[in-house]
Amino acid sequence: HLGISQRLSQAWVSVTGEPFRPHQSLALSALRRAEPLALVGGDAARQTLHLLSLELLRSEAPATALLLAPDEQLAAAHRGELERLVRALGEPLRVGVAHGAEARAAM
Repeated sequence: HLGISQRLSQAWVSVTGEPFRPHQSLALSALRRAEPLALVGGDAARQTLHLLSLELLRSEAPATALLLAPDEQLAAAHRGELERLVRALGEPLRVGVAHGAEARAAM
């Protein structure tokens, strides 16, 4: 059982078209117990990161998450996916990207 908010659950299925996976439930449980967690992999790990981040940001408001990406292309992919989830969620969470000269201004 994935103890996640109903609104985020509905937004997740709406955006991804997929049910939750067992590793997502285990990861969320670990984070809630303040245990270390590492996500490794491609799209599945990225989607899980987004799901966990949004759930924690919602439940621990006001909160901020910092995601580091190795390049501008991957940062844009993260931003796009997070923005789709936030729109489907219908809650006032902001997603921003800072890179290059903009990084100093974003701080």
